[in-house]
Order: sequence, then structure tokens, then C-alpha cells
Amino acid sequence: MKDNNASSGNVLFLILIAVVLFAALSYAVTQSSRGGGNADSETTQLKIAEMMNYVTAIRTAVMRMKINGVADESLCFDADQWGHTDYNFAACSDNDNRVFHPDGGGVSWREPPAGINDGTPWEFAGNVVVEYWSGTFTGEPELAMFLPNIPLDVCRAMNNYLEIDYSGADVPNGLNSLGITRFTGTYNDTDGIGNAATADPSLWDQKDFCFEEIGTGDYFFVSVLLDRD
Repeated sequence: MKDNNASSGNVLFLILIAVVLFAALSYAVTQSSRGGGNADSETTQLKIAEMMNYVTAIRTAVMRMKINGVADESLCFDADQWGHTDYNFAACSDNDNRVFHPDGGGVSWREPPAGINDGTPWEFAGNVVVEYWSGTFTGEPELAMFLPNIPLDVCRAMNNYLEIDYSGADVPNGLNSLGITRFTGTYNDTDGIGNAATADPSLWDQKDFCFEEIGTGDYFFVSVLLDRD
């Protein structure tokens, strides 16, 4: 004889499970829509990690090329993907000097991760003294790579990712209106980043950071590839 009470109990139990699962799903969807910032933050972190992997690859290539005898002035960043020849100079005729060539640095040319800036490509320069962090402008210009036009929230996220405990304004300020000259073998002190008078000691000796071009609201990431001090 069929136990109707048991059957009804099983049905009720299944209904309760369905209600609980539906409630859990509804909560998850609601939290996802409300907490989009968390998802965006995780996505941004992944993009920053991708960016830093590229920076590390470039820096490692430069150091390896120097060990192999490539002079500071012969490092070449010319590549077909730029769509211009602004990085092309005499030293680029030797593939051993080319960062983006298998015979040289062996690094694959890449665009910035989508959404981390406005799509403007990287810039490589030898005319900027990055001395915010050492508290002086008496050093030599470094070889550095820059990523311009970064949103403020991404700039903050970059510095957080790099564990820069900055106690000043939202992000560090550059001292001058930044003028980046694409590198063609010449190092010249025509611009600087930082303010030695107000530099926060927690920032000294940082080689990678995001900063504001002072008074403009424009944000740049910089990485020192070759410290020539």
C-alpha cells in the first residue's frame, strides 16, 4: 500500500530545496549586480598583472642585452607594429640591438591590455630623470617606459598592486609638464618626474609607479628599465 504521507513529504522536501536554491541564486545575482566594482577590480588586477609581466619581460631583455655587450645608447625599440619609425636609428641596423627581435631582446611587441588606458601605446624615453623617489634631481636620465592616459581609478589600483604605501595625495605628482622624447640612442636631461621637497620616503627607490602630470589631471605609468645614476 502506497504511503501518501511519505510521498507528500518527499514532494514538500523537494519544493523546499527548490525554494532555497532559487533564493541562493537570486542573492548571488543581486550581489553580482550590486558588487560589480569587485568584479571590475578583479579584472583590473588581472590586467595590471599582465602589464607588469610585460614590463618585467622588457626590463629583463634590456639587462640581458647589456650583459651581452649592447651599449646603453644602442638599445633599439623599433618595430613594425608601431606604425611609425620614430624609434629607428643607426644602431637598429644590428638585430642584436633590437629589443623586439629574436636576435636581440626576444620580446614580442604588445599593445597595452584593453581598458587599462585609452589604447595609446607604450612610449620609451631616455630624456626623463625619475628622481621623485631618491629626493634629488642630480642623477642621470634613465631609460624608462611610459603608459599614458590612464584613468585615475586604474592609476590608484596600479599603485595598490605594487604595494606603494603613498601617504600624500591620491597619486604622486610629477614635477614638470611631461615631455616624452622617443628613444633613439640619446640620453638627455630635459624633463623630470617628482618633487624632491615633498617626496614621501615610502616612495623612494620605486622603479614602477603611476603618477599625475602635475596640474593636468593626466595619469601615466612609468617603469625605469635602466637606472643610469
